[in-house]
Amino acid sequence: FAQVADKLAEKENARIIITVAKAEKSIAQDIASLMHTTPIVLPGNLSLKQLAAIISKLTLFITNDTGPMHIASALNIPLIALFGPGDPIRVGPYGNPETQVVLKKDTPCSPCYRYECKNMVCLKSISVEEVLEAAYRLLTKTREGFPH
Repeated sequence: FAQVADKLAEKENARIIITVAKAEKSIAQDIASLMHTTPIVLPGNLSLKQLAAIISKLTLFITNDTGPMHIASALNIPLIALFGPGDPIRVGPYGNPETQVVLKKDTPCSPCYRYECKNMVCLKSISVEEVLEAAYRLLTKTREGFPH
């Protein structure tokens, strides 16, 4: 996430916002500490309404398989969903396929639905380059007036 965010800040002049649940605040701080640019790290205590309001203003949302992924999907915000232990066929996102990219690697252990794992090879197999390629593709569509 840190490398992708830095590249988007550098190449696209993107302002980076990190959203997390209250229990994940240390993860957000870890990501921010790895970045060369300074992101906005939102507090983990936002209400769903507040989170939806923020997501509704985004140009692109890059996320794991999370509840906020579904908010972005419902709001038709261009999104990239990184799947590891979950199955996107089973849990979505279910919005516009023109504005959503699901990145998932086939690994022998996935889907396992274990969201705590020692090696997370399923997520680590997704490269920074793959995420950036998807991001540039969606940002180009946005600039061309699609989907908004």
